[in-house]
Amino acid sequence: MIFKVDKSKKVKYLYKPLLIGLAIDLLVTLVLTLCFNIGLITALKVLLAIFIGQGILFYIPLLIFYLNYFKLDRETTFLIDSEKNIIEYRRGHQKVDFRFDEINNIELFLSIPAYNKGPILLYWHIFFIWRINTSNNSILVSCLVCDDILDQLPFIENVHRDKFHIQHAFPKKIKNLKS
Repeated sequence: MIFKVDKSKKVKYLYKPLLIGLAIDLLVTLVLTLCFNIGLITALKVLLAIFIGQGILFYIPLLIFYLNYFKLDRETTFLIDSEKNIIEYRRGHQKVDFRFDEINNIELFLSIPAYNKGPILLYWHIFFIWRINTSNNSILVSCLVCDDILDQLPFIENVHRDKFHIQHAFPKKIKNLKS
């Protein structure tokens, strides 16, 4: 099975959260308008204030996460061939091939709420990165490429989970994520 950044991931990690955020903005404005019986100009001011506040807390971080993950993996192709028991990983000119039995462990880097399995209030907390470690190499695969590696490799038992805070918005700059 071949994995790469595609439209379904763009919908899941960018379009859907943006539409949900805009729907929340409009819903809150509508409720406030109906409850307090305010005029159109005041309603537009309320909508603008909500939009600016949510932009700072929600839209801007979401765009930063998505764009940085997209820059990391826009040229990445990840192939899992279950019949031949091999994995082929390509990022630009870098190519790494290895067999399933060469995998030492898989590390999953999650945000703190996702790591603690708590509620995800800010949608950018759903972004995560896999690192597959072999005896010779280490490769990074973001959720934009493949968000279900463990479903594709169910025999892997050595999975280590690690948590990050906001620094996982910049996957190329994280020390223990360098491949």
